Amino acid sequence: MKEKRFQRGQAMVLMALAFIGLAGFIGLAVDTGILFIQIGHLRRAVDAASLAAANQFREGRTIDQINASSDEFVNLNSLNPASADVYICDFASAASQYHDASLCPCDNAHPNPIYHCPCTLDPPSLCVNSGVPPRKYVKVEATMPVEFSFLPIVGWGAIDIHADAVSEAASVDVVLSIDTSPSMAYDAACDDFPPDDDDGDGVDNDCEEWQFQWPGWDSDPPADPPVGWDVPDSFYSDPYFCNRDTDAGTPGVQSNCHPFEEVRTASMALVDRMYFPYDRMAIVTFDRNAIVHQNLTSTKADVQDVVRNLTISRSPTIGGPECPDWPPDPRGCTSTNTADGLIGAGDEFGLSPRSEAV
Repeated sequence: MKEKRFQRGQAMVLMALAFIGLAGFIGLAVDTGILFIQIGHLRRAVDAASLAAANQFREGRTIDQINASSDEFVNLNSLNPASADVYICDFASAASQYHDASLCPCDNAHPNPIYHCPCTLDPPSLCVNSGVPPRKYVKVEATMPVEFSFLPIVGWGAIDIHADAVSEAASVDVVLSIDTSPSMAYDAACDDFPPDDDDGDGVDNDCEEWQFQWPGWDSDPPADPPVGWDVPDSFYSDPYFCNRDTDAGTPGVQSNCHPFEEVRTASMALVDRMYFPYDRMAIVTFDRNAIVHQNLTSTKADVQDVVRNLTISRSPTIGGPECPDWPPDPRGCTSTNTADGLIGAGDEFGLSPRSEAV
């Protein structure tokens, strides 16, 4: 009888151990399920955050604003608070905590070898730089704690999980084809008919003083229009006069050519909206022929200098070498070759194409 009681107690111990093992397997299965569910949530949250960050990058936001946007999307899409970090190719501040060299194009001239292009040539000096501007890559990394339900029994209460995603905002290649023909001075102000106050000084049909000399005009600088004579619109419509800067010929100062100055202002505003060095811009002008002033470049200052210093061309002289006879062949006498301007602008896209740019 005593032996049977001993055997009965032994069986209960074995059953208790079996239940502990079974509970451990059940707990492991449940916590593993929790872990994979949370990983899935975090991955979706990071994907959403990277897309939101790329949209912010495209708008030219600061890195702090991009980081705040990614944090917001991670927390909105995950079950637990998570911390997110944003990384970009930041050539302007390579020491920044947000800079990731792996997102930058290779450059063999860079002093840091992590930027160098893969090359098997010997010697390595034969390797060429990629010559491409950085792309608008945004990398988002996030970590999130996962708390378990059963594993704390064995001392394992939580674990941190990690996810990352890389998104790209499309880079922009823009070619400005600007009309610099004489027609861009045909909307000059200060005309003499009908009577009006174009320059807004309260006096009809008067013109501001000119800071250049003209034979027969007053000799005191700045030169004045003749007394009692209204300067006609055709005077300002001549690019020879309206190209004269109103500040003693200082390059980049607005002239009296209209509507060209409105076009220049709009062009400068567009340049400011570009996100250099990730975007590129070229400048092509056209009058009788197209002229490429600036090939596609990612340097903002170069584009601004070109736009500031554009001037309008003069009409071809009838009887001159470019326009010897109007009839019967007027082709040399035209001054606005729009087709050539569009062709020249289109050719720019083929010189250094980028498949990732729009």
